[in-house]
Amino acid sequence: MVNKFNSNYFIIIAISFSLFFGVLLRVYNLNYENLWFDEMVSFWVSDPFISFNETYTRHRNAEGSPFLFNFLMKFLYKIFGYQTYMGRYFSVTFGILSIISVTYLSSLLKKNNAYLLVIFLVSFNVFLIKYSQEARLYAFAFFTTSLAAIFLLKSFQSHKTGKNLFLNTFLYIFFQTIAFLGHPFVLIFFFSLVAYYFFYYLKFKKNLIFLNYSILIILILLAIYLPIYVGESIQYPHTWLVHPSLKFFTNFYFSTFFGSRLLGLVHLFLLIGLIVSFRKKIINELNFVTILIIFIFLSYFTPLLYGLLYKPIIHSRYIIFVLIPIIVVLSYLIFEIKNKYIKNTILSILFLLTFGNQFTESNFKQFYEDRPRYKADYFNPLKIINDSDHKNYFVNHSLYQEEKFWSDVFQNYLNIFIKENNFNINQLNLSELKSKMGYVWILCPKDLIEKECGKIRTEDSFEFKIVEDIEFNSLNLKLIKLG
Repeated sequence: MVNKFNSNYFIIIAISFSLFFGVLLRVYNLNYENLWFDEMVSFWVSDPFISFNETYTRHRNAEGSPFLFNFLMKFLYKIFGYQTYMGRYFSVTFGILSIISVTYLSSLLKKNNAYLLVIFLVSFNVFLIKYSQEARLYAFAFFTTSLAAIFLLKSFQSHKTGKNLFLNTFLYIFFQTIAFLGHPFVLIFFFSLVAYYFFYYLKFKKNLIFLNYSILIILILLAIYLPIYVGESIQYPHTWLVHPSLKFFTNFYFSTFFGSRLLGLVHLFLLIGLIVSFRKKIINELNFVTILIIFIFLSYFTPLLYGLLYKPIIHSRYIIFVLIPIIVVLSYLIFEIKNKYIKNTILSILFLLTFGNQFTESNFKQFYEDRPRYKADYFNPLKIINDSDHKNYFVNHSLYQEEKFWSDVFQNYLNIFIKENNFNINQLNLSELKSKMGYVWILCPKDLIEKECGKIRTEDSFEFKIVEDIEFNSLNLKLIKLG
Protein backbone atom coordinates (compact mmCIF):
# COMPACT_ATOMS: atom_id res chain seq x y z
CA MET A 1 0.00 0.00 0.00
CA VAL A 2 2.84 2.38 0.89
CA ASN A 3 4.70 1.58 -2.34
CA LYS A 4 1.54 2.21 -4.38
CA PHE A 5 0.99 5.52 -2.58
CA ASN A 6 4.59 6.57 -3.24
CA SER A 7 4.27 5.54 -6.88
CA ASN A 8 1.12 7.61 -7.37
CA TYR A 9 2.75 10.53 -5.57
CA PHE A 10 5.76 10.32 -7.90
CA ILE A 11 3.53 10.20 -10.99
CA ILE A 12 1.62 13.31 -9.90
CA ILE A 13 4.86 15.18 -9.25
CA ALA A 14 6.39 14.08 -12.58
CA ILE A 15 3.33 15.11 -14.61
CA SER A 16 2.98 18.42 -12.77
CA PHE A 17 6.69 19.22 -13.17
CA SER A 18 6.71 18.52 -16.91
CA LEU A 19 3.41 20.23 -17.64
CA PHE A 20 4.30 23.32 -15.59
CA PHE A 21 7.60 23.87 -17.38
CA GLY A 22 6.12 22.86 -20.74
CA VAL A 23 3.50 25.61 -20.45
CA LEU A 24 5.88 28.14 -18.88
CA LEU A 25 8.58 27.76 -21.53
CA ARG A 26 5.97 28.26 -24.27
CA VAL A 27 4.13 31.28 -22.89
CA TYR A 28 6.87 33.20 -21.06
CA ASN A 29 8.05 36.16 -23.16
CA LEU A 30 5.87 34.83 -25.99
CA ASN A 31 6.02 38.13 -27.88
CA TYR A 32 9.56 39.11 -26.93
CA GLU A 33 10.63 38.77 -30.56
CA ASN A 34 8.94 40.74 -33.32
CA LEU A 35 7.32 38.81 -36.16
CA TRP A 36 9.66 37.39 -38.76
CA PHE A 37 8.77 37.59 -42.43
CA ASP A 38 6.71 34.38 -42.76
CA GLU A 39 4.63 35.43 -39.76
CA MET A 40 4.11 38.82 -41.40
CA VAL A 41 2.80 37.00 -44.48
CA SER A 42 0.20 35.10 -42.42
CA PHE A 43 -0.71 38.34 -40.66
CA TRP A 44 -1.21 40.11 -44.00
CA VAL A 45 -3.15 37.25 -45.61
CA SER A 46 -5.47 36.92 -42.57
CA ASP A 47 -6.49 40.58 -42.45
CA PRO A 48 -10.09 40.53 -41.12
CA PHE A 49 -10.96 43.82 -42.82
CA ILE A 50 -10.69 42.49 -46.37
CA SER A 51 -13.11 40.20 -48.18
CA PHE A 52 -12.81 36.42 -48.20
CA ASN A 53 -11.96 36.52 -51.92
CA GLU A 54 -9.16 39.02 -51.32
CA THR A 55 -7.81 36.87 -48.48
CA TYR A 56 -7.79 33.84 -50.76
CA THR A 57 -6.07 35.79 -53.54
CA ARG A 58 -3.38 36.98 -51.14
CA HIS A 59 -2.91 33.42 -49.94
CA ARG A 60 -2.43 32.09 -53.46
CA ASN A 61 0.14 34.79 -54.22
CA ALA A 62 2.18 34.60 -51.04
CA GLU A 63 1.81 31.12 -49.49
CA GLY A 64 2.84 27.62 -50.44
CA SER A 65 0.73 25.97 -47.73
CA PRO A 66 -3.00 25.11 -47.70
CA PHE A 67 -5.54 27.82 -46.91
CA LEU A 68 -7.04 26.42 -43.69
CA PHE A 69 -4.63 27.93 -41.16
CA ASN A 70 -4.89 31.47 -42.55
CA PHE A 71 -8.65 31.04 -42.83
CA LEU A 72 -8.83 30.22 -39.09
CA MET A 73 -6.48 33.10 -38.29
CA LYS A 74 -8.80 35.48 -40.13
CA PHE A 75 -11.63 34.54 -37.77
CA LEU A 76 -9.30 34.82 -34.79
CA TYR A 77 -8.42 38.40 -35.71
CA LYS A 78 -12.05 39.21 -36.42
CA ILE A 79 -13.08 38.05 -32.93
CA PHE A 80 -10.14 39.21 -30.80
CA GLY A 81 -8.79 42.13 -32.81
CA TYR A 82 -6.22 42.58 -35.57
CA GLN A 83 -3.12 42.84 -33.41
CA THR A 84 0.37 41.70 -34.32
CA TYR A 85 0.82 39.39 -31.33
CA MET A 86 -2.61 37.71 -31.39
CA GLY A 87 -1.64 34.95 -33.84
CA ARG A 88 1.02 33.66 -31.47
CA TYR A 89 -1.59 33.03 -28.78
CA PHE A 90 -3.36 30.87 -31.36
CA SER A 91 -0.22 28.79 -32.00
CA VAL A 92 0.86 28.51 -28.37
CA THR A 93 -2.57 27.13 -27.48
CA PHE A 94 -2.00 24.23 -29.89
CA GLY A 95 1.55 23.86 -28.58
CA ILE A 96 0.27 23.41 -25.03
CA LEU A 97 -2.57 21.10 -26.06
CA SER A 98 -0.04 18.96 -27.93
CA ILE A 99 1.75 18.15 -24.69
CA ILE A 100 -1.48 16.60 -23.45
CA SER A 101 -2.49 14.92 -26.72
CA VAL A 102 0.85 13.19 -27.40
CA THR A 103 1.04 12.06 -23.77
CA TYR A 104 -2.49 10.66 -24.05
CA LEU A 105 -1.52 8.85 -27.26
CA SER A 106 1.35 7.17 -25.40
CA SER A 107 -0.90 6.19 -22.49
CA LEU A 108 -3.33 4.56 -24.93
CA LEU A 109 -0.57 2.58 -26.58
CA LYS A 110 0.30 0.61 -23.46
CA LYS A 111 -0.62 0.89 -19.79
CA ASN A 112 2.85 1.51 -18.42
CA ASN A 113 4.81 4.58 -17.39
CA ALA A 114 6.15 5.39 -20.87
CA TYR A 115 3.80 8.37 -21.02
CA LEU A 116 5.80 10.00 -18.19
CA LEU A 117 8.85 10.08 -20.44
CA VAL A 118 6.71 11.33 -23.32
CA ILE A 119 5.28 14.27 -21.38
CA PHE A 120 8.80 15.20 -20.24
CA LEU A 121 10.33 15.01 -23.74
CA VAL A 122 7.49 16.92 -25.39
CA SER A 123 7.38 19.60 -22.67
CA PHE A 124 11.11 20.30 -22.86
CA ASN A 125 11.58 19.86 -26.61
CA VAL A 126 13.23 23.07 -27.82
CA PHE A 127 11.99 22.63 -31.39
CA LEU A 128 8.35 22.31 -30.31
CA ILE A 129 8.75 25.26 -27.92
CA LYS A 130 10.12 27.40 -30.76
CA TYR A 131 7.28 26.65 -33.17
CA SER A 132 4.65 27.01 -30.47
CA GLN A 133 5.76 30.66 -30.35
CA GLU A 134 5.32 31.42 -34.05
CA ALA A 135 2.12 32.57 -35.72
CA ARG A 136 2.50 29.91 -38.40
CA LEU A 137 0.82 26.60 -39.14
CA TYR A 138 3.36 24.19 -37.60
CA ALA A 139 2.00 23.88 -34.03
CA PHE A 140 -1.49 23.45 -35.52
CA ALA A 141 -0.23 20.70 -37.86
CA PHE A 142 1.52 18.93 -35.00
CA PHE A 143 -1.58 18.98 -32.79
CA THR A 144 -4.04 17.82 -35.46
CA THR A 145 -1.68 15.01 -36.46
CA SER A 146 -1.57 13.84 -32.85
CA LEU A 147 -5.39 13.81 -32.75
CA ALA A 148 -5.50 11.77 -35.97
CA ALA A 149 -3.06 9.29 -34.41
CA ILE A 150 -5.11 9.09 -31.19
CA PHE A 151 -8.36 8.23 -32.93
CA LEU A 152 -6.71 5.84 -35.34
CA LEU A 153 -5.31 3.94 -32.33
CA LYS A 154 -8.71 4.07 -30.61
CA SER A 155 -10.25 2.66 -33.80
CA PHE A 156 -7.89 -0.33 -33.62
CA GLN A 157 -8.80 -0.82 -29.96
CA SER A 158 -12.51 -0.46 -30.70
CA HIS A 159 -12.18 -3.08 -33.42
CA LYS A 160 -11.09 -5.55 -30.73
CA THR A 161 -13.67 -4.55 -28.11
CA GLY A 162 -16.55 -3.68 -30.43
CA LYS A 163 -17.19 -0.38 -28.59
CA ASN A 164 -17.40 3.04 -30.27
CA LEU A 165 -15.83 1.79 -33.50
CA PHE A 166 -17.93 4.05 -35.74
CA LEU A 167 -17.30 7.15 -33.59
CA ASN A 168 -13.54 6.63 -33.35
CA THR A 169 -13.23 5.85 -37.05
CA PHE A 170 -15.24 8.95 -37.94
CA LEU A 171 -13.05 11.09 -35.67
CA TYR A 172 -9.90 9.63 -37.23
CA ILE A 173 -11.15 10.51 -40.71
CA PHE A 174 -12.17 13.98 -39.53
CA PHE A 175 -8.85 14.86 -37.87
CA GLN A 176 -6.80 13.26 -40.62
CA THR A 177 -8.66 15.49 -43.07
CA ILE A 178 -8.21 18.61 -40.93
CA ALA A 179 -4.52 17.76 -40.54
CA PHE A 180 -3.75 17.56 -44.26
CA LEU A 181 -5.95 20.59 -44.95
CA GLY A 182 -3.59 22.39 -42.58
CA HIS A 183 -0.33 20.94 -43.87
CA PRO A 184 -0.03 18.71 -46.98
CA PHE A 185 2.93 16.74 -45.59
CA VAL A 186 0.63 15.24 -42.94
CA LEU A 187 -0.69 13.00 -45.71
CA ILE A 188 2.41 10.96 -44.98
CA PHE A 189 0.64 9.67 -41.87
CA PHE A 190 -2.27 8.48 -43.97
CA PHE A 191 0.01 6.70 -46.44
CA SER A 192 1.84 5.14 -43.49
CA LEU A 193 -1.48 3.57 -42.56
CA VAL A 194 -1.97 2.36 -46.15
CA ALA A 195 1.51 0.81 -46.18
CA TYR A 196 0.87 -0.84 -42.79
CA TYR A 197 -2.44 -2.28 -43.96
CA PHE A 198 -0.72 -3.76 -46.99
CA PHE A 199 1.84 -5.59 -44.80
CA TYR A 200 -0.84 -6.54 -42.27
CA TYR A 201 -3.01 -8.18 -44.94
CA LEU A 202 -0.05 -10.04 -46.44
CA LYS A 203 0.90 -11.45 -43.04
CA PHE A 204 -2.46 -12.21 -41.42
CA LYS A 205 -4.80 -12.37 -44.44
CA LYS A 206 -7.34 -10.40 -42.41
CA ASN A 207 -9.60 -7.69 -43.76
CA LEU A 208 -10.15 -4.75 -41.39
CA ILE A 209 -13.43 -3.24 -42.58
CA PHE A 210 -13.06 0.01 -40.63
CA LEU A 211 -9.71 0.63 -42.36
CA ASN A 212 -11.24 -0.11 -45.75
CA TYR A 213 -13.85 2.58 -45.25
CA SER A 214 -11.34 5.02 -43.71
CA ILE A 215 -8.91 4.69 -46.60
CA LEU A 216 -11.66 4.86 -49.22
CA ILE A 217 -13.27 8.00 -47.77
CA ILE A 218 -9.93 9.81 -47.36
CA LEU A 219 -8.92 8.89 -50.93
CA ILE A 220 -12.19 10.38 -52.20
CA LEU A 221 -11.57 13.54 -50.20
CA LEU A 222 -8.03 13.72 -51.58
CA ALA A 223 -9.28 13.34 -55.13
CA ILE A 224 -11.49 16.38 -54.53
CA TYR A 225 -8.97 18.47 -52.61
CA LEU A 226 -5.58 17.86 -54.25
CA PRO A 227 -6.44 19.64 -57.54
CA ILE A 228 -7.55 22.64 -55.46
CA TYR A 229 -4.34 22.61 -53.41
CA VAL A 230 -2.16 22.29 -56.51
CA GLY A 231 -3.99 25.31 -57.92
CA GLU A 232 -3.25 27.21 -54.69
CA SER A 233 0.37 26.27 -54.25
CA ILE A 234 1.48 26.56 -57.86
CA GLN A 235 1.35 30.35 -57.49
CA TYR A 236 4.15 30.28 -54.92
CA PRO A 237 7.63 29.03 -55.90
CA HIS A 238 9.77 27.48 -53.13
CA THR A 239 12.92 28.94 -54.68
CA TRP A 240 14.87 29.14 -51.41
CA LEU A 241 14.77 25.41 -50.63
CA VAL A 242 17.85 23.38 -51.55
CA HIS A 243 18.73 19.69 -51.47
CA PRO A 244 19.98 18.58 -48.04
CA SER A 245 23.75 18.38 -47.61
CA LEU A 246 25.63 15.26 -46.56
CA LYS A 247 25.53 16.55 -42.97
CA PHE A 248 21.75 16.02 -42.97
CA PHE A 249 22.24 12.26 -43.38
CA THR A 250 24.38 12.13 -40.22
CA ASN A 251 21.53 13.23 -37.94
CA PHE A 252 18.27 13.60 -39.98
CA TYR A 253 17.41 16.89 -38.21
CA PHE A 254 17.66 15.19 -34.79
CA SER A 255 20.19 17.80 -33.69
CA THR A 256 17.71 20.51 -34.65
CA PHE A 257 14.78 18.67 -33.09
CA PHE A 258 16.44 18.05 -29.73
CA GLY A 259 18.58 21.16 -29.33
CA SER A 260 22.18 20.03 -29.76
CA ARG A 261 24.40 17.71 -31.76
CA LEU A 262 24.96 15.48 -28.73
CA LEU A 263 21.28 15.22 -27.77
CA GLY A 264 20.28 14.64 -31.37
CA LEU A 265 22.72 11.78 -31.85
CA VAL A 266 21.76 10.23 -28.50
CA HIS A 267 18.08 10.17 -29.50
CA LEU A 268 18.82 8.98 -33.05
CA PHE A 269 21.14 6.11 -32.11
CA LEU A 270 18.93 5.12 -29.20
CA LEU A 271 15.86 5.01 -31.46
CA ILE A 272 17.64 2.99 -34.15
CA GLY A 273 19.17 0.67 -31.56
CA LEU A 274 15.84 -0.03 -29.90
CA ILE A 275 14.04 -0.64 -33.20
CA VAL A 276 16.76 -3.10 -34.23
CA SER A 277 16.70 -4.80 -30.81
CA PHE A 278 12.91 -5.22 -30.88
CA ARG A 279 12.65 -5.88 -34.62
CA LYS A 280 11.21 -9.39 -34.20
CA LYS A 281 8.52 -8.17 -31.83
CA ILE A 282 7.68 -5.26 -34.16
CA ILE A 283 7.47 -7.48 -37.25
CA ASN A 284 5.61 -10.34 -35.60
CA GLU A 285 2.97 -8.23 -33.84
CA LEU A 286 2.46 -5.58 -36.56
CA ASN A 287 0.66 -3.34 -34.08
CA PHE A 288 0.24 0.43 -33.88
CA VAL A 289 3.94 0.89 -33.12
CA THR A 290 4.61 -0.49 -36.60
CA ILE A 291 2.49 2.28 -38.12
CA LEU A 292 4.49 4.88 -36.17
CA ILE A 293 7.80 3.41 -37.34
CA ILE A 294 6.59 3.43 -40.95
CA PHE A 295 5.50 7.04 -40.34
CA ILE A 296 9.03 7.97 -39.23
CA PHE A 297 10.56 6.35 -42.32
CA LEU A 298 8.12 7.87 -44.82
CA SER A 299 8.40 11.33 -43.23
CA TYR A 300 11.96 11.43 -44.51
CA PHE A 301 11.79 9.16 -47.54
CA THR A 302 8.79 10.79 -49.22
CA PRO A 303 10.03 14.43 -49.39
CA LEU A 304 13.58 13.26 -50.18
CA LEU A 305 12.31 11.16 -53.09
CA TYR A 306 10.14 14.05 -54.32
CA GLY A 307 13.14 16.36 -54.13
CA LEU A 308 15.26 13.90 -56.09
CA LEU A 309 12.66 13.48 -58.82
CA TYR A 310 11.32 17.05 -58.99
CA LYS A 311 12.51 19.81 -56.64
CA PRO A 312 13.66 20.13 -53.00
CA ILE A 313 10.84 20.34 -50.45
CA ILE A 314 12.25 18.96 -47.21
CA HIS A 315 12.87 21.20 -44.20
CA SER A 316 12.89 20.47 -40.47
CA ARG A 317 9.75 22.46 -39.71
CA TYR A 318 7.89 20.92 -42.66
CA ILE A 319 8.11 17.51 -40.97
CA ILE A 320 7.63 18.74 -37.39
CA PHE A 321 4.98 16.02 -36.92
CA VAL A 322 7.67 13.31 -37.13
CA LEU A 323 8.49 14.14 -33.51
CA ILE A 324 5.22 12.44 -32.51
CA PRO A 325 6.25 8.92 -33.61
CA ILE A 326 9.90 9.51 -32.68
CA ILE A 327 9.11 10.42 -29.06
CA VAL A 328 6.27 7.91 -28.62
CA VAL A 329 8.15 4.95 -30.16
CA LEU A 330 11.35 5.80 -28.29
CA SER A 331 9.52 5.96 -24.97
CA TYR A 332 7.48 2.84 -25.67
CA LEU A 333 10.54 0.74 -26.54
CA ILE A 334 12.56 1.97 -23.57
CA PHE A 335 9.83 0.71 -21.26
CA GLU A 336 9.83 -2.63 -23.08
CA ILE A 337 13.39 -3.23 -21.85
CA LYS A 338 13.26 -6.00 -19.24
CA ASN A 339 16.59 -5.22 -17.58
CA LYS A 340 15.76 -2.54 -15.00
CA TYR A 341 19.37 -1.39 -14.71
CA ILE A 342 19.68 -0.72 -18.44
CA LYS A 343 16.24 0.90 -18.59
CA ASN A 344 16.87 3.18 -15.61
CA THR A 345 20.30 4.12 -16.95
CA ILE A 346 18.83 5.17 -20.30
CA LEU A 347 16.05 7.13 -18.57
CA SER A 348 18.55 8.89 -16.32
CA ILE A 349 20.77 9.86 -19.27
CA LEU A 350 17.81 11.21 -21.26
CA PHE A 351 16.52 13.17 -18.29
CA LEU A 352 19.89 14.69 -17.38
CA LEU A 353 20.85 15.57 -20.97
CA THR A 354 17.42 16.99 -21.86
CA PHE A 355 17.03 19.03 -18.68
CA GLY A 356 20.69 20.08 -18.66
CA ASN A 357 20.45 21.26 -22.26
CA GLN A 358 17.78 23.76 -21.21
CA PHE A 359 20.50 25.81 -19.48
CA THR A 360 22.10 26.40 -22.90
CA GLU A 361 18.81 27.53 -24.49
CA SER A 362 17.56 31.12 -24.46
CA ASN A 363 14.02 30.05 -23.50
CA PHE A 364 15.42 28.86 -20.15
CA LYS A 365 18.34 31.26 -19.74
CA GLN A 366 15.96 34.21 -20.07
CA PHE A 367 14.84 33.60 -16.48
CA TYR A 368 18.21 34.67 -15.12
CA GLU A 369 19.92 36.74 -17.87
CA ASP A 370 19.04 39.01 -20.78
CA ARG A 371 17.51 37.13 -23.67
CA PRO A 372 19.21 37.62 -27.07
CA ARG A 373 17.16 38.35 -30.16
CA TYR A 374 17.31 35.97 -33.11
CA LYS A 375 14.60 37.57 -35.21
CA ALA A 376 14.74 41.08 -36.61
CA ASP A 377 14.16 43.76 -33.95
CA TYR A 378 11.78 46.37 -35.38
CA PHE A 379 10.89 48.13 -32.15
CA ASN A 380 14.23 49.78 -31.39
CA PRO A 381 14.97 51.18 -34.88
CA LEU A 382 11.39 52.44 -35.21
CA LYS A 383 11.70 54.07 -31.81
CA ILE A 384 14.86 55.84 -32.98
CA ILE A 385 12.94 57.12 -36.01
CA ASN A 386 10.05 58.20 -33.79
CA ASP A 387 12.36 60.09 -31.40
CA SER A 388 14.26 61.82 -34.20
CA ASP A 389 13.40 64.97 -36.13
CA HIS A 390 12.86 62.95 -39.32
CA LYS A 391 9.67 60.88 -39.38
CA ASN A 392 9.75 59.34 -42.88
CA TYR A 393 11.26 55.91 -43.50
CA PHE A 394 11.52 53.39 -46.31
CA VAL A 395 11.91 49.60 -46.00
CA ASN A 396 14.58 48.40 -48.41
CA HIS A 397 14.82 44.72 -49.29
CA SER A 398 15.41 42.63 -52.39
CA LEU A 399 11.87 41.27 -52.49
CA TYR A 400 10.77 44.63 -53.86
CA GLN A 401 12.28 43.46 -57.13
CA GLU A 402 9.88 40.54 -57.38
CA GLU A 403 6.25 41.23 -56.49
CA LYS A 404 4.45 44.27 -55.12
CA PHE A 405 2.67 42.20 -52.45
CA TRP A 406 5.95 41.59 -50.59
CA SER A 407 6.22 45.31 -49.88
CA ASP A 408 2.53 45.29 -48.91
CA VAL A 409 3.31 42.57 -46.35
CA PHE A 410 5.93 44.77 -44.69
CA GLN A 411 3.84 47.91 -44.88
CA ASN A 412 0.80 46.19 -43.35
CA TYR A 413 2.76 44.75 -40.42
CA LEU A 414 4.78 47.85 -39.68
CA ASN A 415 1.79 50.20 -39.92
CA ILE A 416 -0.13 48.21 -37.31
CA PHE A 417 3.01 47.69 -35.21
CA ILE A 418 3.52 51.48 -35.23
CA LYS A 419 -0.05 52.08 -34.07
CA GLU A 420 0.30 49.54 -31.25
CA ASN A 421 3.41 51.34 -29.99
CA ASN A 422 2.00 54.85 -30.54
CA PHE A 423 4.81 55.87 -32.89
CA ASN A 424 4.27 58.97 -35.03
CA ILE A 425 6.18 58.02 -38.18
CA ASN A 426 5.37 57.48 -41.84
CA GLN A 427 6.40 54.62 -44.14
CA LEU A 428 7.13 55.60 -47.75
CA ASN A 429 6.72 53.43 -50.79
CA LEU A 430 9.30 53.48 -53.60
CA SER A 431 7.56 56.11 -55.71
CA GLU A 432 7.15 58.39 -52.69
CA LEU A 433 10.83 57.94 -51.85
CA LYS A 434 11.88 58.96 -55.36
CA SER A 435 9.93 62.20 -55.07
CA LYS A 436 11.26 63.12 -51.61
CA MET A 437 13.93 65.65 -50.76
CA GLY A 438 15.75 66.03 -47.46
CA TYR A 439 16.23 63.36 -44.80
CA VAL A 440 14.73 59.85 -44.90
CA TRP A 441 15.45 56.76 -42.80
CA ILE A 442 16.20 53.50 -44.64
CA LEU A 443 15.28 50.34 -42.72
CA CYS A 444 16.94 47.23 -44.12
CA PRO A 445 16.11 43.63 -43.03
CA LYS A 446 19.51 42.09 -43.77
CA ASP A 447 18.24 38.51 -43.99
CA LEU A 448 15.91 39.46 -46.86
CA ILE A 449 18.31 41.43 -49.04
CA GLU A 450 20.80 40.38 -51.68
CA LYS A 451 22.92 43.51 -51.80
CA GLU A 452 24.28 46.25 -49.57
CA CYS A 453 21.64 47.65 -47.27
CA GLY A 454 22.71 51.17 -48.13
CA LYS A 455 21.80 50.73 -51.79
CA ILE A 456 18.34 51.05 -53.27
CA ARG A 457 17.11 49.26 -56.37
CA THR A 458 16.71 52.51 -58.30
CA GLU A 459 19.83 54.20 -56.94
CA ASP A 460 20.74 55.43 -60.42
CA SER A 461 17.58 57.60 -60.53
CA PHE A 462 18.51 59.86 -57.60
CA GLU A 463 21.42 60.75 -55.37
CA PHE A 464 21.70 60.43 -51.61
CA LYS A 465 24.29 60.65 -48.85
CA ILE A 466 24.42 58.44 -45.77
CA VAL A 467 24.32 60.61 -42.64
CA GLU A 468 23.93 57.99 -39.91
CA ASP A 469 24.40 54.21 -39.88
CA ILE A 470 23.15 51.95 -37.01
CA GLU A 471 23.32 48.13 -36.76
CA PHE A 472 20.68 45.99 -35.03
CA ASN A 473 20.07 42.27 -34.88
CA SER A 474 19.26 41.28 -38.50
CA LEU A 475 18.49 44.92 -39.29
CA ASN A 476 20.35 47.96 -40.51
CA LEU A 477 19.06 51.53 -40.10
CA LYS A 478 20.45 54.42 -42.11
CA LEU A 479 19.57 58.07 -42.20
CA ILE A 480 20.13 59.40 -45.70
CA LYS A 481 19.91 62.87 -47.24
CA LEU A 482 18.27 62.94 -50.66
CA GLY A 483 19.16 65.47 -53.35
